[in-house]
Amino acid sequence: MYIGEDAVKLYAKQYSYLYKPEKMPVDVFTDYVNRASLPGVFESTVSGRLGDIFRKSPLIEGPDDLLEWCEQVTANSQDITMIASKLLRELMITGRCALVLDFNDKLQRHQIHLYKAEDILHWNDELGNESIRLRETSYNTNHVMAETEERFLDMRMEEGRFVVERHELLDGKWATEELAPTRAGGQLDFFPVVVVNSDEIGFDVNDPPMLNLANLLLSFFRNSADYEQGLHAIGVPTPVITGMRPEDAKNFSLGPYTPIVMEQPDSKAYYLEFAGAGINHLKEAMEEKLIQSVMMGARLLQPRRQVESAEAAKTRMGAETSLLNNLTRVAELAIEVIFENWLKWQNRSVEETEFKFELNKDYIEESFNPDALRVINEMELAGVMSPQSAFKLRKRFEVYDDTLTFEEEQELIEVNEPEDAKLEPAPMPQLQPQPPTEETAAA
Repeated sequence: MYIGEDAVKLYAKQYSYLYKPEKMPVDVFTDYVNRASLPGVFESTVSGRLGDIFRKSPLIEGPDDLLEWCEQVTANSQDITMIASKLLRELMITGRCALVLDFNDKLQRHQIHLYKAEDILHWNDELGNESIRLRETSYNTNHVMAETEERFLDMRMEEGRFVVERHELLDGKWATEELAPTRAGGQLDFFPVVVVNSDEIGFDVNDPPMLNLANLLLSFFRNSADYEQGLHAIGVPTPVITGMRPEDAKNFSLGPYTPIVMEQPDSKAYYLEFAGAGINHLKEAMEEKLIQSVMMGARLLQPRRQVESAEAAKTRMGAETSLLNNLTRVAELAIEVIFENWLKWQNRSVEETEFKFELNKDYIEESFNPDALRVINEMELAGVMSPQSAFKLRKRFEVYDDTLTFEEEQELIEVNEPEDAKLEPAPMPQLQPQPPTEETAAA
């Protein structure tokens, strides 16, 4: 569904996305499938939600070498933010994926591999005996057709050590290679695989969070196939002639410059056209389902009001925000487990090392409010709000860059402020008592 209309049509028969009517010829069914349409609501919803989350950069804290590693965590030098984005994308689409920490001997650094839900084949969640089978797909570029090749990785804990078996098809036979990743001081004694689901870390399988939206769009696709098939069958008027012999009909033609001669006195010619509102019911059903899909998450397809307060937008996105909060929580936890495994691999204490990975949760872009900013500044100058709290509030209104810290901002102020320009904080304006009016005096 996420890949789009072409993929749904390609696998329509194989996965019963569209049922083949009884006795319909194969070529007619192919046309039946190709006429259907599928709006790109699912992909737009996922992309829109990711845009909401990564509107601001994640907060990453930890030792300097951990932060340096976060800048290149894959073989093709992708950073930890890209891995978090891919992780959340998979959680929205299928609700499940796996992250594996590995050490690349060639690059001499650790790297993260992400496996999609369809590549997680078997698993065992017994504590101390965890195991998982993963599928890897690559392309043999030496072959003229760039054939797809598959290999399987069996990862398991065996007598307190982590063992990997790679199964690969070579020359028509399966070959097995056993690997035993090591670290300074011996073999790995932990399971460096993190299985992530839509609401927790672990091997349990949950329904994808957007399954209802996918089913609704699939129903739209089926209605669309019937609707387009009906338009094709009845949209073009069909000529009907009665009282003509079959042999005479072979030379019969229509057109404004073609005379029609029918010898039989009871012969009649007319067009067969559709009359009634039957097909409109399909159209109405499609429109209703499209509106429902918009309400379920396709905010990008729904026209926005030009003037809308942040509070109104938050109310409108209540259910979606709840879903995003849950997904971001799980993604943060998964990345932090990866950090823990990275420290363990280097024989470093997890308990004595401080680290944090935090995703943005301000999904609504709050507009700059001059009045609110003025009140924040006055409260800071009056001493009723700390400079740190005022900085956080101003940062929420995106006065500063999202990567700027309070300490960095203070350093910039000190560097750019002349010595003779330092002024005392302005006092808060005092409200003068007003003389009583006739109404208040009477009261």
